[in-house]
Amino acid sequence: MAILYENIDPDGDTLIIISYPSEASQGAGEPAPVSEEIAVAEPEVADEPLAIEDTESVDYHTISSEIVQESSTELRLKVSKKHLTVAARRARIMFEGEYRETQKSKVDGFYHWPIQPLFDSEAVKIVMKIIHAQTQDLPDEVTLEMIVSIAEVVDDLQCHEALSFFVKAWIGRLFWPIPISMCDEVVQWIFIASVFGLDEKFKEATRVAVMHSTGPIDSLGLPMRPDILDKIEQKRQETLEELTDQLHGVLDNLCSGRACHVFACRSMMLGALTQDMHKKGLGSPRPARPFNNMSLFSTLETVRQLESPMLYLSPEDDPGSMHDPSYGKTKDVSIRLENHSASSVWKKKHRKELLKQAENAASSHIPKVTAHLCCLQDILKPGVDGLEARVEGLSLDH
Repeated sequence: MAILYENIDPDGDTLIIISYPSEASQGAGEPAPVSEEIAVAEPEVADEPLAIEDTESVDYHTISSEIVQESSTELRLKVSKKHLTVAARRARIMFEGEYRETQKSKVDGFYHWPIQPLFDSEAVKIVMKIIHAQTQDLPDEVTLEMIVSIAEVVDDLQCHEALSFFVKAWIGRLFWPIPISMCDEVVQWIFIASVFGLDEKFKEATRVAVMHSTGPIDSLGLPMRPDILDKIEQKRQETLEELTDQLHGVLDNLCSGRACHVFACRSMMLGALTQDMHKKGLGSPRPARPFNNMSLFSTLETVRQLESPMLYLSPEDDPGSMHDPSYGKTKDVSIRLENHSASSVWKKKHRKELLKQAENAASSHIPKVTAHLCCLQDILKPGVDGLEARVEGLSLDH
């Protein structure tokens, strides 16, 4: 076993002992556990002599190691019980109880606090240095992954206030902001923000998750509060359900005549909307909870792309008095009716030319028709935009 010493406090009276198994003993590709709390060893085992008999004789200013046959590494950090109990609520509670860890060893006179190897060793060192005000050699910048590792230690020891200033400074120096689409980094940001009480970051990251997740979110093994991820998933499902209700409400309005009063217009938009919704998986069968593999963002974009074709009517088919201005507009135009008119492909290709020709036509003998300007997006866009605007991230206050 390789024994590594880290002298956090030269006058310390406590040894934090962490035994890390080798990578080989963990198994290829097996990640180190990260979601459990720091565990205190059970008091049923009596004190046994340590690998070194005289702890006072060790030079804690240097990191030394003793290689034995076992394929593992033991990290020992010399720290102060006073600093620990002031900064970390978990340590304070432990030292107030009757545990083996609260009794000084008869061998070396130190408190021994064994901790399971659940955390990154460098993150543990950084946390201990900050708790003991040994900040002169702290890094100016750290990666997002290291902040996550530090947050895991802080969350378990419950020493948030002691680390808050440094973590905020490191976050301010990160090059990349919170991603705008769903990925592991979004989950990491949610965890960091929840641990250190960063409400704005928390709202931003959780909104991204609500908008872009396609189902229940994987916690990545982080000790995340379960209610956070549950609330994100609930909000995703609720908003998708509201969007689906809006779409089918438009179908009902078109069928019942509560949209445009022109039958041809309603028929055209109803047909276009029904076909597109069926093609996009939004029609029948109607999407329902839990809306698996559906993100709110992609569904909103799909709805924004729904279109209806241009419609031209004779004046008697589109009387202005019968038109509901809230659902469409009309424009009297003159169009020379040619054989091309039977081709919808031709009309789509030459739509702008038709409108220009109609507006510029002056000859009274050219038949006049009405360009009926109702379109699906006039009906759908207000509801879609309003729905998206109401989507907010979670708040740490709730």
